[in-house]
Amino acid sequence: AHRSDAPAQPASAEKPVPAPVKPVPAPAKPAPMTEPLQMPAVDCKPTVEQINAEVQQLRAGVKQNMPGLILQHLHNVAKFDLTFKLLADTELGRLVRSLRTHEDTRVRQFSQRCVILWKDIVKAYSWNVWKAQQRTARDT
Repeated sequence: AHRSDAPAQPASAEKPVPAPVKPVPAPAKPAPMTEPLQMPAVDCKPTVEQINAEVQQLRAGVKQNMPGLILQHLHNVAKFDLTFKLLADTELGRLVRSLRTHEDTRVRQFSQRCVILWKDIVKAYSWNVWKAQQRTARDT
């Protein structure tokens, strides 16, 4: 039998139990929107002056980083019955398009919806211009 010179450990001595590991919280997710994004009904034919006033207010909201103000004026311009000419003659389309990358989720979503609607106006105008050119070419 082999004898060890090391003192024997008592049988009751156990290895220390590690402290329980606290779970790491998941990264915070943006709060889901409680209501679906609704576009207001189109209800007015704006003038260039009205559009330019809304553009100025939108710019002020962007400069002051006030998503609530931006959303208010996005709702206003979403009510406009726009034409291709109004979109072409004002900076509204370009400004709202730039808001698609805004840090506020609601501003991003609303501006994307506006741009989609306005692209339909541009497509319809382009289609009508193309049809008119085809008729003119055919009639000459």
